[in-house]
Amino acid sequence: MSRYYKIIRKSLTRTEGFIKTYGLSQQLTENVLQYSKCLVRPNTKDIDDLIFIAEMSRHFKLYNNFMLNLMYNSLKHPKSPYMTVDEYARCIFTFLSDNIDHKIDLVFDVYDVNRDGYISITEMFMLLKPVVGSLDMDENRDESTKELVDVVVKIYDIKNNPMIDLEAFRYIVKNKEPLCLQLLGPCLPCDEDIEIFRQTLDSKSMYDIRHYFRKERQEALAEIEFRPPEKALYPIPLELP
Repeated sequence: MSRYYKIIRKSLTRTEGFIKTYGLSQQLTENVLQYSKCLVRPNTKDIDDLIFIAEMSRHFKLYNNFMLNLMYNSLKHPKSPYMTVDEYARCIFTFLSDNIDHKIDLVFDVYDVNRDGYISITEMFMLLKPVVGSLDMDENRDESTKELVDVVVKIYDIKNNPMIDLEAFRYIVKNKEPLCLQLLGPCLPCDEDIEIFRQTLDSKSMYDIRHYFRKERQEALAEIEFRPPEKALYPIPLELP
């Protein structure tokens, strides 16, 4: 078998794996991969944090740089400074998929900042501190954050064991309260923005996608300084259970 056909076969196997995992159509899967390739740094196969943040803002209205940096670090391999095309594509596949388990996995990995398999009280504090508005004294801000953590612990109903592993998190989201999915900060786009992006990809062939996004990196990075201000808004109203 020639080298060319080996490459084609490997590419098809990779695409088929994504289709099976995320339940998306072949055209949509291939178009996501083509779009992702348009974002790499010049003369590399890497996707850096700047273009990741720019794309999340541009297409998905995710503006919180603090959360986006955590997302970027959780999606890439911990020993690599950059994200691969496949790692970026998996993020987009998760957005587009109807499978809630994929979304739970993504959000949990973002919240599990130290990658120990648990969301701890310390991580909750770190995630929620940006939510608390800047105050004159750091002591006041820390105290307000602690109070907010206490509220979240009550909502999650984990007072007896304030360490959440993935399966406990999955149970809370799927069986108790779906809004708990992003209780510690926004990681997923709204359905409307996902649908707009889906329609953009669905309306074009794989070759049209290459042309449509050929200047995506250049244009997105040029726009990044003009995006809306960061939003540290809490994703859902906080009410004591």
